[in-house]
Amino acid sequence: AYDSGEYSEKKSGLTLKVRGNTSVTFNDKAQYKIKLQKKANLIGDYSDAHYNDKNWVLLYTKFQTIIGNKMNSIFGIEYTPRQQLCNFILNDSLLGSYLLSESVERNTDCRLNVDKDSGYIVERDAYWWNEPVYFNTDFFHSPCAFTFKYPDSDDVTDSQIDYIRDFINRFEASIDDGTYEKYIDVNSFAAWLLAHDLLGTKDSGGSNMYFTKRDSSDHTKLKMSTLWDFDSIFEVSEDWSPVHKSYLTGYFALLFNSPNPAFKKAFVDSWKGISPKVHDDVM
Repeated sequence: AYDSGEYSEKKSGLTLKVRGNTSVTFNDKAQYKIKLQKKANLIGDYSDAHYNDKNWVLLYTKFQTIIGNKMNSIFGIEYTPRQQLCNFILNDSLLGSYLLSESVERNTDCRLNVDKDSGYIVERDAYWWNEPVYFNTDFFHSPCAFTFKYPDSDDVTDSQIDYIRDFINRFEASIDDGTYEKYIDVNSFAAWLLAHDLLGTKDSGGSNMYFTKRDSSDHTKLKMSTLWDFDSIFEVSEDWSPVHKSYLTGYFALLFNSPNPAFKKAFVDSWKGISPKVHDDVM
């Protein structure tokens, strides 16, 4: 058992924030963001400081989340959050059984490895209006906007916003002429989409599309990052997931129709690579 101790600012204890959007409306049981006052490893060997972090989440104990998260490692996606079932006791009151999970954020030791000074983690966010800082791009208009996971909204500068917006603009413009390989890690885009096709994800607007860019140089590419949010998996069968076909919330339909076939090839190659083992690995 892990005990954060009594609350003492910057020393011990934790603060909680209710997390989720539509899930808050349709579930009686709250999910939480945890912010520790002192970095710690809450899963497995607590003494292993390699996994120390302040930010964690408590999720519903749904089997969909466990299976969906497993797909990160099956597909070799950049980061698979560690997770563990737990009972959560707050101020001597048992709040119930939860899935304790690492959160999607920058931590070069154990989570998403982006540069501290010039790296980015952005989300194509269906709930962008909840965030104080967001941006849209010139070529791809939809119900979503981009929000920041790193740098934090409180810390991001105008020049950083301008840089990542311009880079994504250039990527979006490049789809039509087929030069998109200069801007994106094609394999990561293909693997992310195929995973949602196999999971039968119904949600095309809030599937938590996280993108990373290692640093602010044009030598690094935009990558589709960790799969996250599996509330609507197993709801589509005998068809592609809606995000596969949507021109509103994803880039994938545009990439399939680009004159450059690299994305199509990466999608097929991803399937060939995992198809012999994906069923047995998930089971």
